[in-house]
Amino acid sequence: IGRTMCMHHTRLAVRPRPQPGELWIAYVARVATCNGYESTGALLRTLAPDGDSVAALCQALGLTPGEHDMLGGPIPGHGIHGMHPMDLDTGDFNHDKVRWCPRCLGAAAYVRFAWNLKLICACPLHRNWLVDRCGDCGRDRRWGTPLTNLCECGSVLSAQPVRPAPPGVIDLTEALVGKPVAPAPGLQVIAARSVHRLVRYLRQFSHGPQPRRPGQIGGLHSLEVATALVTGAAEALADWPHAFQHIVMSIQSSATSTSGVRRTFGALYGVIYEELGDPEFQFLRDAFEDHVHDNWWGLVCKRHRRFRARTQSERSRITVHQAAVAADVSPAVIRHCVQGDLLEWEQIPLPCGRHMRTLRTSDVVSLRDLFANALTLSQAAGQLALPERRLRDLIAAKVVRVLVSRHAETAPARWAIAQSEIKRLSVPVLTLPSGVKGIRFVDVMRFWRLRAGEVVALVQALLGRRLEAYGPLGHAVPLGRIELNPGAVREWLGVTRASADAPLTVDQAARWLGVKQEVCYGLLRLGLLRSQPINALGLRVSIDALEIFCAEYISLVALAKNAQLAPRRLLPLVSARPVCGPTVDGTRQYFYRRADLRGDSSDAIIKSKIPGDLRQDLSAGTVDFGEKRLT
Repeated sequence: IGRTMCMHHTRLAVRPRPQPGELWIAYVARVATCNGYESTGALLRTLAPDGDSVAALCQALGLTPGEHDMLGGPIPGHGIHGMHPMDLDTGDFNHDKVRWCPRCLGAAAYVRFAWNLKLICACPLHRNWLVDRCGDCGRDRRWGTPLTNLCECGSVLSAQPVRPAPPGVIDLTEALVGKPVAPAPGLQVIAARSVHRLVRYLRQFSHGPQPRRPGQIGGLHSLEVATALVTGAAEALADWPHAFQHIVMSIQSSATSTSGVRRTFGALYGVIYEELGDPEFQFLRDAFEDHVHDNWWGLVCKRHRRFRARTQSERSRITVHQAAVAADVSPAVIRHCVQGDLLEWEQIPLPCGRHMRTLRTSDVVSLRDLFANALTLSQAAGQLALPERRLRDLIAAKVVRVLVSRHAETAPARWAIAQSEIKRLSVPVLTLPSGVKGIRFVDVMRFWRLRAGEVVALVQALLGRRLEAYGPLGHAVPLGRIELNPGAVREWLGVTRASADAPLTVDQAARWLGVKQEVCYGLLRLGLLRSQPINALGLRVSIDALEIFCAEYISLVALAKNAQLAPRRLLPLVSARPVCGPTVDGTRQYFYRRADLRGDSSDAIIKSKIPGDLRQDLSAGTVDFGEKRLT
């Protein structure tokens, strides 16, 4: 059919009828091919050189209003007309390659309108992924050309295998093509145009760093790129809002601590409150603000004007000062509770260089209850019937846990011990056997000359029921007033001391002497401290050897400590020759024989600047060595 004849007739010779849901440009390509035109542009220019090509095409084909409504999508050419159902933009349509569902193509060989959308990667009818090339030769179909079921290589396109699509992708695809379904379970139905905007923005925050220009995605006409985009968006919308809040948490975790919500969440904050600020996207803001309320390390207050009123009023975190006022404690108490791992706060650096510290509002109630009946050290010692120094030993050994301790360098003015901790130290009591006279626990501590650490071990044995406690049944007996079986205590004490007298390693011996390992190795090398090799365990030092060494030798550091002088000032005042030292044999510390100091303890050895009580100690052979006083 020649062009001249078409220009003089209002109808085309071959007028194929449109199919339900057919793409406009694909239908025009079918018409052009059937009527012998080289392209759709040639057909449109012939029908309407200067006018409305769509109206001229409809008149030439004799399309009824019902047939016209079957078609959709943009129509390029001279005098472009956009048929945009669902209020979509021209940028939502693909203008590069044709996608198809092999099963749909086998039923009827024409291009569906939905296949032309960039974000449509699956067929909701057959629940499988779309394809855009022949499975045998790899040829694709250009946009604007008719699609047949037979490829140029001879392969049948409807016979190629397909892959099933995930259920979440199918649900999202149905919302993208305009069906009245929610984009994910648990959400409300929104317009198809809004679903397209949601998918374009949401997927970019699912993996990797935040995008610099959200919404601008290159290569979306490619089926691979679009498939990854839709799959990621379906995963973010699945199990709403937990998967989305997981994305928000990953962004927050990778950001540096700051007091600004917008600086922390960056592009995501702008997308939620600006790009997707329409009322139909309120579910995004609700899920985001729920996450901020539960997991944000800073404060949420009225300066966050974009947040809903409930988020501003229901504070999840407060400052340390606010928490101290609410719990009726001092800020120092809260600081020491954090140091003791009883509380946890978040430290946020401020631009001025200071830090803002916040706590959870829920911690205030537990903090108030914790300190409501807290005891001081003297009150707790009175309830336990123990001396305060013994209670300090139990606290240092962590047998008694305290809320606020004074062992720290920046300690508060008072202790705080929970009442429940005192109750935990209550020991079940039994009745003493007949003929056995018990002894009170405080008397054992007072008169039995227990070694360092044995009081703590005795309390641990009582709490672990390795020793029985006795007292009047049915009465609460304080720890210090319980009665013990003397024979059982002696037996336990013998076993404990026997195990404690085992040979020590060089490191343990150094700690026992209160010196460094280097000094202890030097004493062993010089033979001043005796050791014995034990198989493959190496050198071992017995307690007896340590006590012999301490009885025979004394360090310059110990002498200076008793004289209340610096070792360097005391060194020239002592005329006795040291047995070892930096100027003697290169060892690290000076040591003297006690016999040398006792044998010549006059002013010839110790000058008049040394206090007289130290001279007496040297003469008598009694000098403090660290924390041990030996004779």
